[in-house]
Amino acid sequence: MSIDYAKACSVLARRDPVLRSLMRRHGVCGLAASQHADPFKALVHAIMSQQLSTKASATIAGRFDGLFGGCPTPAQVAAVPDDRLRGVGLSAQKVGYVRDLCGRIADGSLPLHALERMPDDEVVTALTRVNGIGRWTAEMFLMFRLHRPDVLPVGDLGIVKAVQKVYGLRTAPTPARLVRLGESWRPYRSVACWTAMRPRTRIFLPLFPRIAVLGVRSAPSQHCQPVKGEPPQRMGYQGRALDWYLWASLDNAPMKE
Repeated sequence: MSIDYAKACSVLARRDPVLRSLMRRHGVCGLAASQHADPFKALVHAIMSQQLSTKASATIAGRFDGLFGGCPTPAQVAAVPDDRLRGVGLSAQKVGYVRDLCGRIADGSLPLHALERMPDDEVVTALTRVNGIGRWTAEMFLMFRLHRPDVLPVGDLGIVKAVQKVYGLRTAPTPARLVRLGESWRPYRSVACWTAMRPRTRIFLPLFPRIAVLGVRSAPSQHCQPVKGEPPQRMGYQGRALDWYLWASLDNAPMKE
């Protein structure tokens, strides 16, 4: 599945004057250039980043990839003893999550490369069976790995704050209000969310190598509720969706400290 970005932007600009103004100011949608190339890497890095600042997750991800000399396969990770995985900075709990991910890929219960052909709800169901992966992670995977056009992650603080700012809302929208606002964005809610975040990506993408080294202050989101297998996210103040965008944008250009 792929998004016709020109059509999506045309539809959204016609329906929503706020989004139309943002598109005119900041240019074309950049989601097409922000896809994680490897689905296993995207999921492992998502597990690593839970409850961590951008700096800490970047450091651990770099050590993890360095352990294998690049992006490993599930079989390669499964063959590494726990103490070596702990040595790169993974907690015992996250080692267990990564083990469960590798095991489900190996036994076929998580058909990783078949996810491209599955409907959104089936992708969410398949991913959230893995320990440590909840709905928010599955939604980020849909947006930034599978490029699904109609995802609305109501639990992401970055998107919530971006919508509050660009629409001039007095308070951060609740999930219910965000869903109501997003009705006019269907079937391109992913593109609408990215457009709302666009002013922040323009600021942070050029600075991301420094941000990842210096760290981003984290605070818990009032809208991000715990889900099975996924602890409450500690959000960088720009929101973890922005982290996914930044990492995906640099996926083929590993950062060096």
